[in-house]
Amino acid sequence: MTDSTTIHVPHLGGINVAYRMPSYDPQKPTIVLLPPFTVSIDIFRPQFEDDALTDIANLLAIDPLGHGGTRTTKEESWTLSDSATMTFQALDKLGVDKVFLFGVAQGGFMSVLATLIQPDRVLGTILLGATLDNESAWDAPAFLTPIIESLTSREATPDFIIEPEFCEVIFDTGLGELCTDKELEFWKARFRECFSGDEGRRRLRMVCMNIRDREKLYNRVHEVRCPVLWLHGSEDVTISVEQPQYDIKMFTNSSDSKLEVLDGGKHFLNRSHRKEVDAADLLESRNKDQGAVRID
Repeated sequence: MTDSTTIHVPHLGGINVAYRMPSYDPQKPTIVLLPPFTVSIDIFRPQFEDDALTDIANLLAIDPLGHGGTRTTKEESWTLSDSATMTFQALDKLGVDKVFLFGVAQGGFMSVLATLIQPDRVLGTILLGATLDNESAWDAPAFLTPIIESLTSREATPDFIIEPEFCEVIFDTGLGELCTDKELEFWKARFRECFSGDEGRRRLRMVCMNIRDREKLYNRVHEVRCPVLWLHGSEDVTISVEQPQYDIKMFTNSSDSKLEVLDGGKHFLNRSHRKEVDAADLLESRNKDQGAVRID
């Protein structure tokens, strides 16, 4: 079970947003953590357990729509842009103004979307294992369309339970051999908790549609003006290194954009290279100066 709590925001007729922020100090910068596709904010436990990081920054992890404990109260259809809008409404409710965005995989894509939606509130964006495209090393439509079709039903499915193989694929591509049996069992239980019953089936279907049908951001990222730090693993089997090498060049108006490739890094880079990733967060937080950050 995650250590999250919920807060209600008005977007889409009402959303109960699951988040984790153990404490808040207005004198510290705030880093918003956004998780990968179908994965809850439990993926950020190592960051919350890093005293060096929490001593200097507020950490706020938020489950996007359809993920973890976040639930809509009326609408059943949404997009990743809706998750970005929801995130800022949660910040408003929590009394947090300007933030750093830290997104893993799909969370990185969402971080860029959020930066485009409310650029004045984003001090800097940190992307891990992300892409501005609709994925690069895997064919999202070919992988997800059969899953979406299998999740489509005219009849209610109260007995639906997500297949354990779905979770295995997510963490095999995300962490590979670094994912222990114990951790995999934890995530299988977490996925069953999130994606069970008729509501869970419909929610999983929408989450899959979001990533399959998402827009490319190439024609919009020139509007990003804040600093962008992009971290990518050399052993990311979902998104090849060539993709961020191409994508980072699109941030033509960013005050500073930089790509770092971490040797041996996996798709879920915050887990395979926690120390390097947390050190990057510390650097970003310390280098902020009157609403801006400098990337060395």
